[in-house]
Amino acid sequence: MINQPKSDINTFPQTTPFSDIIVTFTSTDDFNKLSTKNINSYPFFEREYLELFSNNFNCNPYYLCVKHDNRIIMEGYFDKLDEQLILLGMRPVLGGQELTDYGDVIYSGYISGDLGVKLWGETKSYLSTMGIKTIRLDYLRADSPTLLFLKSLPNVEISDQEVAPFIELSAGFEGILNRINKKDRQELKRKLRRLEAIDYKFEVKTEISETDFNEFIRLHRLSDPLKEKFMSKAMAEYFKMLIRLRFKNWNVNMAFLEIEGKNAASVLFFSNGIVLMGYNSGYDPLFTYYSPGLMSKVKLMQWAIENGFQTFDTLRGNERYKYDLGAVDLKLYKAIIKL
Repeated sequence: MINQPKSDINTFPQTTPFSDIIVTFTSTDDFNKLSTKNINSYPFFEREYLELFSNNFNCNPYYLCVKHDNRIIMEGYFDKLDEQLILLGMRPVLGGQELTDYGDVIYSGYISGDLGVKLWGETKSYLSTMGIKTIRLDYLRADSPTLLFLKSLPNVEISDQEVAPFIELSAGFEGILNRINKKDRQELKRKLRRLEAIDYKFEVKTEISETDFNEFIRLHRLSDPLKEKFMSKAMAEYFKMLIRLRFKNWNVNMAFLEIEGKNAASVLFFSNGIVLMGYNSGYDPLFTYYSPGLMSKVKLMQWAIENGFQTFDTLRGNERYKYDLGAVDLKLYKAIIKL
């Protein structure tokens, strides 16, 4: 490793070679740096999402790029908070609200454990010369290679942070129900029969109109006092921009459950033809008898199965309805890297 004196962080960009590894860390507002192909694509890692978040919440974005044999192999955007780096998108906003469900850097392809450890070791060494004291990685999925690499490095604390329940859809709707305990399965079927005995309609919107959006906001605010607090005027403006994004790998969709001619529930979700991610939802308490919040997810799950999706990812949180649908936990972890 080449020794380098400490530098003022505002003098970026700088590049320092470590044998066959080159680490670059640059202050930037250019969100077109990310490679177009990566092995762990989620909407929260896409350039469109990161740019929207950064521009709306006054972040201090930096781009990390790590090359091996002159090829980008690890990259990501960070938010600099004094001497700490956090993943871009993880800053609490608008009264402490968290909007980003998963965090990680991006790997351009499979890399071995030994190389991954080396990449992070050299990254730690380089960033320490830039005045960075800690790196905090929030909501790392249990299947993230980053966890494997960091466990082999000194001065890294990894702890449980939350869960993200998910449902594998390959068994079909009846197969999923059979995985649920008998009491909960019978209760779910009873609620479904109650809904299907009345005039109802379920529709997925691939194009979200202004009317659709306003209905989603109305239902979201109605469903829970905490959700009403969450969906402030400023947050609603952010969501309006979010649904207009055109991701490379994901679509932003809405689904509505209509009961007796009126919107009773809505779900905002991301989809890519393989995975459906339920991002946010709401319902009208006037229709509580028909369990519109739960039934909108049941109908969405059935729609996903019919359209060939493999996984229904309910994202962060251990709300009861997720387990009522047969979801199982995926653990999420927090890593604190001390430099």
